[in-house]
Amino acid sequence: TDLTPIIYSFKNTQHMRVGIRDILGRDDVRDTHRTLADVAEICLTTVAKHQSQMLIEKYARPDRLAELSQIETPFVILGLGKLGGREPNYHSDLDVIFLYNSTKDSASQFEACLKDGTTCQFFFSELAKAITRFVSQSTGQGRLYEVDSRLRPTGKSGALAVSMDEFKRYFETGQGQLWERQSLCKARPIFGSVGNCELAMSLVRDAIKKHPWKPELAADIRAMRMAMQKDCTEFNLKRGQGGTVDVEFVAQMLQLKHASENDSVLVPGTRETLDRLAKLGFLDEETAGQLAEGYQLLRSVEARLRLMNTTARHDLPSDPKQLNKLAYLLNYSDAEELTGVVKFHRTTIRKIFDQFVTL
Repeated sequence: TDLTPIIYSFKNTQHMRVGIRDILGRDDVRDTHRTLADVAEICLTTVAKHQSQMLIEKYARPDRLAELSQIETPFVILGLGKLGGREPNYHSDLDVIFLYNSTKDSASQFEACLKDGTTCQFFFSELAKAITRFVSQSTGQGRLYEVDSRLRPTGKSGALAVSMDEFKRYFETGQGQLWERQSLCKARPIFGSVGNCELAMSLVRDAIKKHPWKPELAADIRAMRMAMQKDCTEFNLKRGQGGTVDVEFVAQMLQLKHASENDSVLVPGTRETLDRLAKLGFLDEETAGQLAEGYQLLRSVEARLRLMNTTARHDLPSDPKQLNKLAYLLNYSDAEELTGVVKFHRTTIRKIFDQFVTL
């Protein structure tokens, strides 16, 4: 069966349904993002299962094919970024890390069923390539998603699939950078057996917790944030001053700071993180509410910009007609009212950011 027309039809139909409900105001932005995340997850897992079966048929020993189909495949896809946080927009990339369980029993059992010379490392790297190629390819129907796996410990020059042992060693030996531990705050298993997904998340939590918080790390986080702001316009709602990245950086900084004493703070979504921080007493409820409200507004504006299919998907339009159209889609009376509300929330967000992420 040719999977391509089926999965493209599914994605396009679901995005149309979500977009219509979004425009009609039937769902708030959190529900919209969660549904878009679910659609992406279904597409990714369907492709992973399909490509895994194709590679098993190619690389399995003929006399062990039936046995291999009964073995739990030691492969996990971790979602990061907007996918991990269940908060993607209509055209968001899929940030992922491909992992495989390299423990002796799990790997050797699987590898024993493969043709001579075919290792788990080779097989799962080929699987990661096949998934990425299928999902990211340009077709007559467009592209499913852009898959980005550059956040893996080996970087873009390393193997696509990383063993769990290698992942663990990378962070235990201090090679993992602050920004990498920060990105892991949004990690969530997308594909894999229950046991392997639990093991992967245990490694993620350990990678974050085993590096105690130091006050000077706040200055490093601030420096990263300011670097992201340098090359964008004041109209950019993501990386500009008081943009969504400010909220995400505050949330992730507090997760890194408090994970060692209470790792239940490690939930992937930004809104969920703010709620959890407030519940655990690491962030006062008023501040958490201000950040959540501002974040929801800015993400709502971004979602409407995507539906308008503007070139700059994170920037408020400079064209008055486009800005008025955006205001109408967001149920504001005019562009002036919209820009006033956006400015208010961005000012509030940056004040809170400066309060927590100080030099």
